[in-house]
Amino acid sequence: MKSYCSQLVVEGADLSPGAKGCEESDTYYVRRSLANKMFTHCGAHYLYDYDTPSAVCYEWNGSEKCWSRGTACKTHEMGQRLVARKALMCKIPMVSVPKRRCKGTPYTYNEAKGCNGWSSLTEKQCMEKCSSNARAKNCPQKT
Repeated sequence: MKSYCSQLVVEGADLSPGAKGCEESDTYYVRRSLANKMFTHCGAHYLYDYDTPSAVCYEWNGSEKCWSRGTACKTHEMGQRLVARKALMCKIPMVSVPKRRCKGTPYTYNEAKGCNGWSSLTEKQCMEKCSSNARAKNCPQKT
Protein backbone atom coordinates (compact mmCIF):
# COMPACT_ATOMS: atom_id res chain seq x y z
CA MET A 1 0.00 0.00 0.00
CA LYS A 2 1.27 3.47 -0.83
CA SER A 3 1.91 5.48 2.30
CA TYR A 4 0.01 8.77 2.25
CA CYS A 5 1.72 9.85 5.44
CA SER A 6 5.40 10.02 6.33
CA GLN A 7 4.70 7.70 9.29
CA LEU A 8 2.36 4.75 9.51
CA VAL A 9 1.37 5.52 13.10
CA VAL A 10 0.43 9.16 13.58
CA GLU A 11 -0.65 10.51 16.97
CA GLY A 12 -1.19 6.90 18.01
CA ALA A 13 -3.57 6.04 15.13
CA ASP A 14 -2.45 3.09 13.01
CA LEU A 15 -2.63 3.97 9.32
CA SER A 16 -0.54 0.99 8.22
CA PRO A 17 -1.49 -1.98 6.02
CA GLY A 18 -1.57 -4.03 9.23
CA ALA A 19 -4.19 -1.83 10.95
CA LYS A 20 -7.03 -3.74 12.57
CA GLY A 21 -10.69 -3.26 13.20
CA CYS A 22 -11.74 -3.76 16.82
CA GLU A 23 -14.19 -6.30 15.42
CA GLU A 24 -12.32 -8.87 13.32
CA SER A 25 -14.99 -8.63 10.62
CA ASP A 26 -14.19 -4.91 10.20
CA THR A 27 -10.44 -5.36 9.57
CA TYR A 28 -10.86 -5.86 5.81
CA TYR A 29 -13.01 -2.72 5.52
CA VAL A 30 -10.63 -0.66 7.68
CA ARG A 31 -7.65 -1.68 5.52
CA ARG A 32 -9.56 -1.02 2.31
CA SER A 33 -10.55 2.42 3.59
CA LEU A 34 -6.96 3.21 4.58
CA ALA A 35 -5.65 2.05 1.20
CA ASN A 36 -8.08 4.46 -0.48
CA LYS A 37 -7.23 7.34 1.88
CA MET A 38 -10.68 7.63 3.37
CA PHE A 39 -9.34 9.97 6.05
CA THR A 40 -8.79 13.71 5.76
CA HIS A 41 -5.25 14.11 7.09
CA CYS A 42 -2.42 12.23 8.75
CA GLY A 43 -3.25 12.10 12.43
CA ALA A 44 -7.00 11.95 11.81
CA HIS A 45 -8.73 9.70 14.29
CA TYR A 46 -11.75 9.21 12.03
CA LEU A 47 -11.76 6.85 9.07
CA TYR A 48 -14.68 6.58 6.64
CA ASP A 49 -15.79 3.33 5.02
CA TYR A 50 -14.74 3.09 1.39
CA ASP A 51 -18.02 1.51 0.28
CA THR A 52 -20.47 3.57 2.31
CA PRO A 53 -18.73 6.64 3.77
CA SER A 54 -22.02 8.39 4.55
CA ALA A 55 -23.23 5.49 6.68
CA VAL A 56 -20.16 3.78 8.20
CA CYS A 57 -17.15 5.29 9.88
CA TYR A 58 -14.51 4.18 12.32
CA GLU A 59 -12.93 5.94 15.27
CA TRP A 60 -9.43 5.19 16.52
CA ASN A 61 -9.55 3.35 19.86
CA GLY A 62 -6.20 4.19 21.44
CA SER A 63 -6.57 1.87 24.42
CA GLU A 64 -7.34 -1.18 22.24
CA LYS A 65 -5.14 0.02 19.33
CA CYS A 66 -7.78 -0.68 16.71
CA TRP A 67 -10.47 1.05 14.63
CA SER A 68 -14.00 0.71 16.02
CA ARG A 69 -17.26 1.58 14.31
CA GLY A 70 -18.18 5.00 15.52
CA THR A 71 -21.06 7.40 15.83
CA ALA A 72 -19.37 10.76 16.50
CA CYS A 73 -17.59 10.56 13.14
CA LYS A 74 -20.92 10.31 11.31
CA THR A 75 -21.76 13.91 12.12
CA HIS A 76 -18.23 15.29 11.82
CA GLU A 77 -17.75 17.85 9.05
CA MET A 78 -14.85 15.84 7.61
CA GLY A 79 -17.29 13.09 6.67
CA GLN A 80 -18.85 15.35 4.04
CA ARG A 81 -15.46 15.71 2.33
CA LEU A 82 -14.95 11.95 2.22
CA VAL A 83 -18.42 11.33 0.81
CA ALA A 84 -17.63 13.84 -1.95
CA ARG A 85 -14.19 12.27 -2.55
CA LYS A 86 -15.72 8.82 -2.87
CA ALA A 87 -18.20 10.10 -5.47
CA LEU A 88 -15.29 11.22 -7.64
CA MET A 89 -13.41 7.91 -7.47
CA CYS A 90 -13.37 5.45 -10.35
CA LYS A 91 -15.82 2.63 -10.13
CA ILE A 92 -14.42 -0.85 -10.63
CA PRO A 93 -16.89 -3.27 -12.20
CA MET A 94 -17.85 -6.27 -10.10
CA VAL A 95 -16.77 -9.57 -11.59
CA SER A 96 -18.45 -12.82 -10.66
CA VAL A 97 -16.30 -15.94 -10.59
CA PRO A 98 -18.39 -19.14 -10.45
CA LYS A 99 -17.75 -21.45 -7.46
CA ARG A 100 -15.31 -18.96 -5.83
CA ARG A 101 -15.54 -16.74 -2.77
CA CYS A 102 -13.54 -13.68 -1.81
CA LYS A 103 -10.81 -14.01 0.78
CA GLY A 104 -12.03 -13.45 4.29
CA THR A 105 -15.52 -13.85 5.65
CA PRO A 106 -18.13 -11.28 4.65
CA TYR A 107 -20.64 -10.14 7.23
CA THR A 108 -23.32 -11.75 5.03
CA TYR A 109 -21.97 -15.27 5.54
CA ASN A 110 -22.15 -17.31 8.74
CA GLU A 111 -23.04 -20.96 8.19
CA ALA A 112 -23.64 -21.61 11.90
CA LYS A 113 -26.41 -18.98 11.95
CA GLY A 114 -27.86 -19.91 8.56
CA CYS A 115 -26.63 -16.65 7.06
CA ASN A 116 -25.68 -17.01 3.39
CA GLY A 117 -26.27 -13.54 1.98
CA TRP A 118 -27.93 -13.33 -1.40
CA SER A 119 -26.06 -15.92 -3.44
CA SER A 120 -28.82 -16.20 -6.05
CA LEU A 121 -29.04 -12.51 -6.97
CA THR A 122 -27.88 -10.86 -10.16
CA GLU A 123 -25.01 -8.35 -10.00
CA LYS A 124 -27.45 -5.44 -10.20
CA GLN A 125 -29.64 -6.85 -7.42
CA CYS A 126 -26.60 -7.49 -5.27
CA MET A 127 -25.33 -3.93 -5.75
CA GLU A 128 -28.77 -2.59 -4.83
CA LYS A 129 -28.77 -4.64 -1.62
CA CYS A 130 -25.26 -3.46 -0.74
CA SER A 131 -25.93 0.19 -1.52
CA SER A 132 -29.02 0.21 0.70
CA ASN A 133 -27.21 -1.73 3.45
CA ALA A 134 -29.95 -4.38 3.33
CA ARG A 135 -29.97 -7.23 5.80
CA ALA A 136 -29.97 -10.81 4.51
CA LYS A 137 -31.99 -13.45 6.37
CA ASN A 138 -30.22 -14.57 9.58
CA CYS A 139 -27.35 -12.15 8.91
CA PRO A 140 -26.26 -9.10 10.90
CA GLN A 141 -26.80 -5.70 9.36
CA LYS A 142 -23.68 -3.76 8.46
CA THR A 143 -24.12 -0.43 10.27
